[in-house]
Amino acid sequence: MKPAFRSFSTKLSLYIICVTGVVFVASFMLFFESAKRVVISEAFSHANSEVAKTSSQIVAALTQVEQSVKNAVLFVESNLARPDSLIVIITNMLQANPLIDGASIAFEPGYYPSKGTYFMPYVHREGMEIRAKILGSVLYDYFYMDWYLIPKLLKQDYWSEPYYDEGGGEMIMTTYTHRLTGADGELYGVVTADVKLDRFTTLVNATKPYARSHTFMLSRNGYYLSHCEPEKVLNETIFSPTVVGEADTMAVYIGRQMMSGAQGIAAWTDKGAPAYVFHAPIHNTRWSIATVIPDSDVLEGLYTMTWTVATAALAGILLLFGFTTIVIRKVSAPLRSFSQSVRMVASGNFDVPLPSVSSKDELGELHHAFQFMQSSLKNYIGELKETTAKKQQIESELQIARTIQMGMVPKIFPPFPKRSDIDLFAVLNPAKEVGGDLYDFFVVDNRLYFTIGDVSGKGVPASLLMAVTRSLFRSASSHIDHPSGIVKSINNSISETNDAGMFVTLFVGIIDLATGHFSYCNAGHNPPVIIVMPGYVNFMELKTNIVVGIFDGYNYEGGECFLNCGDTIFLYTDGVTEAQSRQWKLYGEARLIEALKANAGDDPKTLIHKIIDDVAVHVHDAEPSDDLTILAIQYKAARQRETITIRNRITDIPSLASWIELLAKHWSIGREMEADLQLAVEEAVVNVISYAYPENETGAIDIALEMTDGALIVEITDSGIAFDPTGVPQADVTLPVDERPIGGLGLFLISHVVDSVTYRRQEGKNILEIRMNSRV
Repeated sequence: MKPAFRSFSTKLSLYIICVTGVVFVASFMLFFESAKRVVISEAFSHANSEVAKTSSQIVAALTQVEQSVKNAVLFVESNLARPDSLIVIITNMLQANPLIDGASIAFEPGYYPSKGTYFMPYVHREGMEIRAKILGSVLYDYFYMDWYLIPKLLKQDYWSEPYYDEGGGEMIMTTYTHRLTGADGELYGVVTADVKLDRFTTLVNATKPYARSHTFMLSRNGYYLSHCEPEKVLNETIFSPTVVGEADTMAVYIGRQMMSGAQGIAAWTDKGAPAYVFHAPIHNTRWSIATVIPDSDVLEGLYTMTWTVATAALAGILLLFGFTTIVIRKVSAPLRSFSQSVRMVASGNFDVPLPSVSSKDELGELHHAFQFMQSSLKNYIGELKETTAKKQQIESELQIARTIQMGMVPKIFPPFPKRSDIDLFAVLNPAKEVGGDLYDFFVVDNRLYFTIGDVSGKGVPASLLMAVTRSLFRSASSHIDHPSGIVKSINNSISETNDAGMFVTLFVGIIDLATGHFSYCNAGHNPPVIIVMPGYVNFMELKTNIVVGIFDGYNYEGGECFLNCGDTIFLYTDGVTEAQSRQWKLYGEARLIEALKANAGDDPKTLIHKIIDDVAVHVHDAEPSDDLTILAIQYKAARQRETITIRNRITDIPSLASWIELLAKHWSIGREMEADLQLAVEEAVVNVISYAYPENETGAIDIALEMTDGALIVEITDSGIAFDPTGVPQADVTLPVDERPIGGLGLFLISHVVDSVTYRRQEGKNILEIRMNSRV
């Protein structure tokens, strides 16, 4: 019994709820963002309207004050001759305009000589009464007060920055100044109207678009004229936090905007909470008013509605989850019965009855499908058992075949532990259970017979032909002593019965371990690589022959050369050069040569393992495409030396020739090289017989023949008079016989059949050394 949270019905219900929830959340977020934009837009409109309304009210009041002053100016100008009547004019102005809390007419110094330097009639309100007095003295020097000096300098009417009028109105107020000028345009006095700041701050503080919003007003210099925190009024500017180190770049930006007379909206952080600021200018005074609305006030209604909708949606989703779980569990009930039956079928009980389903919907189709599956599984298992048994039998037979096949090739290394003249190692890795590659080698009469080959095709047929080829190699090598004859014999034997049309690429070689003489024959196989110490690495140049098993009676041609001590023959099948990576790139002959050059000094076993590792790096994890076989042979024989002594008599020459012929056959020296050797030695010895000893004096001539590193070295030693035959000028064979000087013809013949001739006198003996390099 599965836990409820792991049942199909619960999972399906959860999937439905998850999809429903995702759709709801996406839709709700879209709705929320749209509603938020609408709410903020309406809030902006409402706040702007409130700020603009308050600004308009202040502007209207200021304009009314300005107009009252301008009306009074007409009376002042017409009564300048009667200075004592001026106070009545400004008294009437106060009585006519309740917004004005004080008024004055201030004249330039000494304008009325009878009045002295200062003359400033002034009236102001005290409660319900209007009182008058004359101001102006050393203690109240109005000539240097802002409301007087600035309009005078600017030559225009002016609303002063709010200030506390000590000695005059004794209140915080702002003063409107209207200039009085003569016909020449020179100032002779001003008419002023004072307005208490309270008249505007009350209006500003009452501007509250939202419950927690507040409004403030700035002067043209950034001072607070009104604020919800009264202690800031005229004591702080909007830039004050920045001055004391509490940098607020937004406050600086908003302050500059307001001081410039701009109208706008900006984000704000009010007491650590996000808010919006709406500001508008008061044009008459260059003041500015702003209202601050907390973000929570603007979106409060939206958040309330959001939580209500989210709560209702969550309740609906929970109800939907319960409903879908019940419905799905009821609908899927037959599936639980099916799962029990299928579990029993899976355990091997193919006759278990399936639950009955009468509906013709998908469950009915599922019931029929299970019935068909039950029957098919029963039949399939029976067939699988039979097939598995046959497959196991085939695999067993293939494993036996592989064991037999691998047992046919030498696999014990080193194969000749008592021999120091040869080092040999080989590897055969079939791509499948059995393969078509082969190698073999054995030593008979101090001669190493070896072969490597590759049968066309793969699998069992190739392995059978491989076994036949290896057996034929052993058989032919027992009575044929040259590689081309061995290959020809194998080809004739395979071709007679090759109805399948298969063939073998084959390389057969024989190395005389005494002399290093290497004869070989290649039948369509990959050319071996010859590694000559200390570092020459290259493919052998081979005569072209067809593969083995195609044409009966084909005459195969071979080749021969001499191996030096330390030379290595590296033989391989195309499983090396044609090894493919996953990108179908071949290992190739160029990479093989580079790898062999890098490891030319290694012994055969180490060399082969390094090449296999490099091939594995190239192939990486790709499947092997062909069998891989490598055979490496290193020739390590030391030099061989034979000597003979004859008299200085022409009659001893035939015995010398027989001795050379015998050594040439034993050391497997080719016929051409043997003929050149016979000619060179005979001419040199005849020269010694003729000139080394006085006439009728008997002397000994020692001849030493040495095979080393594939080269023949002949030393001819006598005790006769000192004579250097290499110093005699060679005969000029281009002259007629009767015109040639006597002598020099023998040296001419010798120098044209050998590689070098040197003479030295040592311990009273003449020593002539003749060198002949191996003929490849």
